[in-house]
Amino acid sequence: MLDAKGRCPPGYGELLDVLANPKHKRYAEMTEWLGIPFDLQDAGTQNLVGAVDALARKWSRKPKVAPKIKSKIKN
Repeated sequence: MLDAKGRCPPGYGELLDVLANPKHKRYAEMTEWLGIPFDLQDAGTQNLVGAVDALARKWSRKPKVAPKIKSKIKN
């Protein structure tokens, strides 16, 4: 995850420049296009950590439960 920070697809750098400046001529256009609040300082690591934790829980080995043995001895 740390290696991914700062790497971005084409056009993403321009998007960041626009969003960093509310007076930019394309600011309204880009914020409408995104449709969600966007924090320039948040790399989304909390969401990624949560997703990885959920997968780890899902894929973890479950303890085997010993089968119940019925007693054949009558009291």
